[in-house]
Amino acid sequence: MKIKTFSLKIFILLIFSLCTAHRVIPAKNLNNITLAFGSCNPFRGTEPSDIFYRIAELNPDVWIWLGDAYYADRSPTTLSFNGEEIVKKKIANVKAKQAYITLREKTPIIGVWDDHDYGKNNANKHFPYKKLTQQLFLDFLDEPENSNRRLQEGIYESYYIGDETRIKVILVDVWYFRDPMPFFDNGKEETGDTLGEIQWKWLEEEIANSQSEYMILGSGSIVLPDDRIFPETWHATSRKRLISILRKYKKDKFLILSEDIHYAEIDTYPCPEEVGFRLYEITSSGLTHSVNMLPAFGEFITNLFPQTFNGPEDRYTDLNFGALNFDFENNKVTIQIRNYTGQVVIEKIFAKQIWN
Repeated sequence: MKIKTFSLKIFILLIFSLCTAHRVIPAKNLNNITLAFGSCNPFRGTEPSDIFYRIAELNPDVWIWLGDAYYADRSPTTLSFNGEEIVKKKIANVKAKQAYITLREKTPIIGVWDDHDYGKNNANKHFPYKKLTQQLFLDFLDEPENSNRRLQEGIYESYYIGDETRIKVILVDVWYFRDPMPFFDNGKEETGDTLGEIQWKWLEEEIANSQSEYMILGSGSIVLPDDRIFPETWHATSRKRLISILRKYKKDKFLILSEDIHYAEIDTYPCPEEVGFRLYEITSSGLTHSVNMLPAFGEFITNLFPQTFNGPEDRYTDLNFGALNFDFENNKVTIQIRNYTGQVVIEKIFAKQIWN
């Protein structure tokens, strides 16, 4: 009987460890941690993927997918869900690219989806195949079969990088529970919700209980800017709710990562007194295709939007990925946008005091 009881305890501990081990991603150096991130990968499926070699050369502690990793909804003639087998082929095509294999072999990979991985452009909570596409996206990420992400509704999850005192990455699902949004609304209408009550409760607990020095929120659509023409943004009510949570818990070393818009930018929330600290959003979008692929469109985009959240110098419209370096010994954070060859095209270095 004692042997059986002991064996049962070992079994329970083993299962528990399998379910929870993926939440802490070790760092090569706890005092100097690098995260890389990006989105919008193979729209046609034939684009060169050499940019993943450049990401691998950076030797990050983790790669974070922010969405549009394999365009589940694209066919030669449509942007709509094309069935499980076609999606599996798209996933296999991405994972067979040697550049991506190189990154996978040396770097832990986590992520969250955008609408094209979800299964339909600008979809919402009424998308009928979301339970299927959830499992397919988690297959793409090599998520363990016993992961909570496979059992829950939505693919939100959090991770610690290094240990629980360093960096917490919170990945939110902006599609599974999303209310419909009119195309030209731009997240300004004071109705509708992006995350859903189940996820809001989880998110508030993740922020409130965090002991990490830094927190990062990863979103499959832009969060802060409300002066754009894109519908892929947060509802105004949800944006305000997030800011109220940050103000409530005074978690001032907080960064937002986002994607989807096919160019890169660094945004600064224009009303720091509303949040209680300076709040930044870093968008990296366009690993294999960007707005520059249309003649003069990149320059048009750069000059189109008001300078409420940033200026033209904080926007880059060609192929790119993002990188964050956390230097704990010198209390310094370096934010970078890097181009297709790995060169730094936008860089901001923040000392500790700038967050206040």
